[in-house]
Amino acid sequence: MNDKYTVNDFFCGAGGVAVGLLNAGFDVIWACDFDTHCVKTYQHNVGDWVKEADVTKMHYNDVPKADGWAFGFPCQDL
Repeated sequence: MNDKYTVNDFFCGAGGVAVGLLNAGFDVIWACDFDTHCVKTYQHNVGDWVKEADVTKMHYNDVPKADGWAFGFPCQDL
């Protein structure tokens, strides 16, 4: 049995939220972003469980069951 809480990482960007979650002891099991470059960076720096996907075109069955969901903030304007 896994004692860690599992988390899905939406709008994951390059993986900053996931790095924080992993360092805090959570188990990030799935992530998605629609930006190809962010997904490649996430794969390189965080993990290969990330999916390139547009959430407006997803079905709830596309997302694995997890204890929690995390959402990255939009950074295009920063």
